[in-house]
Amino acid sequence: MDSFDYIIVGAGSAGCVLANRLSENPANRVCLIEAGPPDTSPLIHIPFGLIGLIREGRHNWGYNTQPQLALNGRQLYTPRGKTLGGSSSINAMVYIRGHQQDYDDWVAAGNPGWSWQDVLPLFLAHENNELLTDAYFRQEAQHGIVHETYNAKMAAQGVNVEKIIARFKIAIRLFQTHLSPKYQLALTAALEHITATLGEGFIDGEGEMFRHAHPVMRAMFLWHGVEEVEHKAVAFDVYETAAGGGYLTRATALIGGTAVVHVVVGSVAWHMLKVDRMNRRPLLLAKGLYRLYGPRGLLTRLMPRYLDWFRPGFHPMDSGIPKRVEVWLAEYRKHEDPMLASDTVFGNSAQGG
Repeated sequence: MDSFDYIIVGAGSAGCVLANRLSENPANRVCLIEAGPPDTSPLIHIPFGLIGLIREGRHNWGYNTQPQLALNGRQLYTPRGKTLGGSSSINAMVYIRGHQQDYDDWVAAGNPGWSWQDVLPLFLAHENNELLTDAYFRQEAQHGIVHETYNAKMAAQGVNVEKIIARFKIAIRLFQTHLSPKYQLALTAALEHITATLGEGFIDGEGEMFRHAHPVMRAMFLWHGVEEVEHKAVAFDVYETAAGGGYLTRATALIGGTAVVHVVVGSVAWHMLKVDRMNRRPLLLAKGLYRLYGPRGLLTRLMPRYLDWFRPGFHPMDSGIPKRVEVWLAEYRKHEDPMLASDTVFGNSAQGG
């Protein structure tokens, strides 16, 4: 019978990495045991193959959780990989790091050696991303590229992007320090209500908000608006089910969140106006405020949806998903082109300028 220095049961991500590191020393005899087959199935190596792997089968244990109290006793189906690579082999080839704060929180909880700066070199050691060559690779890489490109263009026009980002970080740190986790969750749900209300406003109204917008900007805002509408109930449901809910906390969170949005967005808008030297034109500023908050202002017309939040028994999905969102999604799924989806919803109601 063969003898081994190390026996590792389970060839998932952790098991494979551990076996690899131990076997780097030729003096070590390592046995890696996996219940499933090799990872040679084409389904594992094609992202779309997830459809064939998501259900219980040759490569998937197909577990179910215990009945969950927060879900009224329901069980959740939990796919778990049964092949070389474990669950990382049945996840549509997606690679995601943990969030920086998760690692730093572990250190704060008394686990030295697990900070973001400790683990970042380990991530970089097994990555080979040809699109990103930045030394500080992040989650949502493509999203990050767009943000960095946009910020660079804004900075080139005189906008103090670094100062704006620094202020955002300070505000977030203050919230995390002085607000309870439950209130932070309520505030998140309230902010989602605000963005979803704006998103529905972008989509409704026969393109009123985009009458003079460039088609690309219109498509971008509609795309973002659809996204906000789609997940408008996520944080709210977590607040109600996992955090226990509560009307007073929910109501005050929206009041506070609205104030924060006006302060943050207002300060950024004012800074941009100063850069363009438009802050010296009081008549123009007055027209802009009237356009937003006047009797028929763009934001004034959204007040009924906004105020729904204060109705006892309110749920974000009470108003459903606007028909135009469904139309946009159907068109986007055909072509994956937000410009075509935007034109389908509004035709040529907005003119480029």
